[in-house]
Amino acid sequence: NMKVITAMVYNYNAYTKQDVEYSLDGENWTLLGSINLDGAKKWVDAEFAIPAAANNQKEVYVRWKSDRTSAVAGTQSGNDGICLGATFIVGDMQLVNDGTAPVLVSQVPEEGSNTASINGKIVLTFDEKVKVKEGTTATLNDMTLEPQVTGKTVMFQYKNLTYATDYKFTLAANTIADLTDNYSDKAITINFTTKTRPEVEKALYDFIVPDDGKLEEAFAAAEGRADKTQRFRIFVKNGNYVLPASTTATKNGSDGKAYPDPTTQLNAPNLSVIGESMEGVVITNSVPASPSAGGNVLEGIGNGDVLRLNKDAQNYYFQNLTMKSSMGDNHGRDIVLNDNANKTIFKDACLWAYQDTYVSNNEGGRFYYEGGLLRGRTDFLCGKGDVYYNAVTLQMCETGGYLAVPSVPKQYGYIFKDCEIVGEKTGIDGNYTLGRPWGSGTPIALYIDTRMIARPSAIGWNDMGTDGYPKRFAEYNSMTENGTVIDLKDRKKSFGSGHENNPILTKEEAEFHSYERVMGGDDDWDPASLAEQAPAPTNVLLEGTALSWDDSPYALLWAIVKNGSVVAFTTEASFTVDDPAATYAVRAANEMGGLGEAVLANEGSQGGLDNINADAVVNTSFYNVEGIAVSADYQGVVIKVETLANGQKVATKVINK
Repeated sequence: NMKVITAMVYNYNAYTKQDVEYSLDGENWTLLGSINLDGAKKWVDAEFAIPAAANNQKEVYVRWKSDRTSAVAGTQSGNDGICLGATFIVGDMQLVNDGTAPVLVSQVPEEGSNTASINGKIVLTFDEKVKVKEGTTATLNDMTLEPQVTGKTVMFQYKNLTYATDYKFTLAANTIADLTDNYSDKAITINFTTKTRPEVEKALYDFIVPDDGKLEEAFAAAEGRADKTQRFRIFVKNGNYVLPASTTATKNGSDGKAYPDPTTQLNAPNLSVIGESMEGVVITNSVPASPSAGGNVLEGIGNGDVLRLNKDAQNYYFQNLTMKSSMGDNHGRDIVLNDNANKTIFKDACLWAYQDTYVSNNEGGRFYYEGGLLRGRTDFLCGKGDVYYNAVTLQMCETGGYLAVPSVPKQYGYIFKDCEIVGEKTGIDGNYTLGRPWGSGTPIALYIDTRMIARPSAIGWNDMGTDGYPKRFAEYNSMTENGTVIDLKDRKKSFGSGHENNPILTKEEAEFHSYERVMGGDDDWDPASLAEQAPAPTNVLLEGTALSWDDSPYALLWAIVKNGSVVAFTTEASFTVDDPAATYAVRAANEMGGLGEAVLANEGSQGGLDNINADAVVNTSFYNVEGIAVSADYQGVVIKVETLANGQKVATKVINK
């Protein structure tokens, strides 16, 4: 039951009869119906049924063609103003039963792996779209795991395993089927060992903002320390922070005037900047006000940047914070991070701007992004070096934009793995491109297993001038929100003055561009291991004023969370609270200083809500995994805390979808 829903209009003149035809081979055409245009600037809606002969065909072509035997209406003009409006081809989905059960083609981790993370996921990929039998769970040793299905992939999230320990994953036979109920009769088992990790020497943060001073003072303390071979860790509490413009240095604006330099420059290596939460910590700069229309006087790379990491330093680490341009949208190139350094890690952090949001500015550099959100519209990820984007949300804020604009790589360029592209507003779906080449024969951008909730235009890529062309722009297993693989046949294949490009990666090419190869280099750099969260606290108990939990040799320190806010830090597995009636949680920090999820004291200690009858609930609060207070309809994992009339608190986890 396929049909075409369309609309047409003309502005100057047009043939009054427009035929709509279909074909199965692109050569032989059959009339579906005609649209009669009745006057200029009058939209005419139409709907045509496509014959049953087109059902389940690999390709169906539709075209709109003027009937040149019909009268021409309108005003005499050299301009032909005919226009095709919003058009949809719709139909009823019909699944074809191939009689064959889905086949497992890859799995993570591999059988016998000894490098598995303690917080991660089991990923099973099949040769066709799959579903799981209702009520299906898997086991990981004595744990029960819930499945998440996207297209051909079934994932089982796990966390808080033990380092250097053997695990066995088991999924029973007859639980995975294709969409026409052909079940696989093979059980799936994976035996693996978690990685071995050295113990972490306990230490507190070197500077806490604002307790110890302003953010710019924290940066100055990092710059001024005598021994820069040791890591300096800054913790930033929730709040809005404006980095001041320089009182001595100036930048010349496009109007010829000198302005205080708004960019904060860092030369301190081995520096961690840790926020309390990505949403709660917002860092920006101060630039001259933008005009209501037109560019800011300090637009441009190196002019109005929020933060610049200089080339002589390396090993920066950022987590749980947002950095944002103060220029506002559509006022020119409003760079947030100008990274000239090397081995920079961004974990669960956000860069928010409009154009050139992030500039990787070191041809010999390697940069790693994990989780978090990168936002913009025009060329908002651009520059040199090798950048590995691991499960990052890429947010296109307006239509007509270009996402990635790489230039000269170290070796591999921009690699997007397991990322998700979203639109900030309606209308972006189909109205942007994945990138354009900033260079001639050098740019590389590869999208691997990317979920495109907001899909790019069919052409996928764009030119940058007449001389720019990529070394390789390509995709593998790009998919829609529900896991349907996107057809890449119309992706752009020629750039500049006829430079050819193959936009489709093979499975082998995708596997070649692995995290280990792209980031490892010649020194086996492993930023994902550095960014891995420390084990979440276990057995968190509050008895009177005594808050305690199990010690861990892999935690740098622990943060004490009171009523949703971080209030203190400790290197001991205990803490004396000042208000036993408050709600407390504990967060563990990894070696770099990054805080993991908040574990509420006495969580589940009352045996769950079903067993509570004696006392009425007098208050209910909700917290996210970072321990920050949220609303009841917050999406994701929510910790629900109910306060009873007798003062006891009962915590349970809820997943809001």
